[in-house]
Amino acid sequence: MISNSETYKKKISGKVKFFSKIFKFIFDSFKYFIYLTIRKVIGNNSEVKNYKKYTVFLDSGKLGDVVISSIILENDTVFKDKKVIFLVSHKYSDIFINYKGSIEIVDIDFIKYKYNPIYRIKFLKRLIKLGIKEIYNISSARGFISNEIALLSGAKRKYSFTSNHIYLSKYYSKKLDEKYDKILFKEEKNAYSRIINLLKDFNRNEEIKINRGKIFNILIEREDYICISPFSSLKEKNWNINYYRELISLISNNHNIFLIGSKKDYQKLDNLRNKNTNINIEVGDLNQIIKLIANSKLYIGNDSGFAHIALKFDIPAIVIIGGGFFGEFFPLPFNIKKVRFLYHKMECFNCAWNCSYRESYCISRVSVQEVYNRVLELLNKKNDD
Repeated sequence: MISNSETYKKKISGKVKFFSKIFKFIFDSFKYFIYLTIRKVIGNNSEVKNYKKYTVFLDSGKLGDVVISSIILENDTVFKDKKVIFLVSHKYSDIFINYKGSIEIVDIDFIKYKYNPIYRIKFLKRLIKLGIKEIYNISSARGFISNEIALLSGAKRKYSFTSNHIYLSKYYSKKLDEKYDKILFKEEKNAYSRIINLLKDFNRNEEIKINRGKIFNILIEREDYICISPFSSLKEKNWNINYYRELISLISNNHNIFLIGSKKDYQKLDNLRNKNTNINIEVGDLNQIIKLIANSKLYIGNDSGFAHIALKFDIPAIVIIGGGFFGEFFPLPFNIKKVRFLYHKMECFNCAWNCSYRESYCISRVSVQEVYNRVLELLNKKNDD
């Protein structure tokens, strides 16, 4: 039942959204002016003498997005004689340090690109000199920067996936979409399915796999601990911290636990640990966290990049998700027996996390007992196997 305070919040939220749209349009107009200025400075593909065999995939997203698009690296044999470049944020380039495939990985500092015009122009000119035959902007949420890089790359053909456009006003979303040769898979909502379908378009005869062992050089030796990641990049996606505290208390009676997260999460993780000697903490070192996830007997967490890593290593996992972008990332469009997606179904799903309630009920109404029951189920299933 919705309270009077929540009804009032909905009305206020509606006004805030209205003025937010106006502000976004004005800000986007300014960014579009910058885009036009940069295009004039670098010239209209004037340096391209001939188009070579380069195919470029651009993903400007966060860790989860990059892990999904890394399916391209795992299945590089579909490209045969093509020269392929995978363009990704420098923040995540280290996780590909042991990549054993044929695709060239190029990193970009998106912060520098945004605020340093010299870096910005030099990077675009570097792309233009490659003589790119085709570029695919596979970013799930395309903002001005990823669109600018793709559209000003000098590529002969420019493609993009449909986007949730959370970073752009509707007017400029449409305006930029029109500059691509084609928007691919308009009817396909799920990010995994889009990547897999794209790879199939390159080669229908090869089976596409999420993990072929080409990226992470990790010796898998399942160890006796559970990985728990209580935080994500968006607070609306986080299950209640007190629920995690209660769950951790239940689990740690019989199991060792690794709490994982970023450096900024350390103090909150330490509070959850509460001097329990069965609980360890790992923050900051992304490759070390990946190894911990890969070798754990169970992963528990929110909709985050770490959850996608857990799926990549095919370990039992419990992922507590909400309805913000339901179906775009989770739940998966295909069945994985070892994974449980937990959420409370509501009519307001796909709200883009513009929640009208005082809290995200789609997440908060997932009970501790429900999660704990799934923990017992998956651990017992593992023992049976």
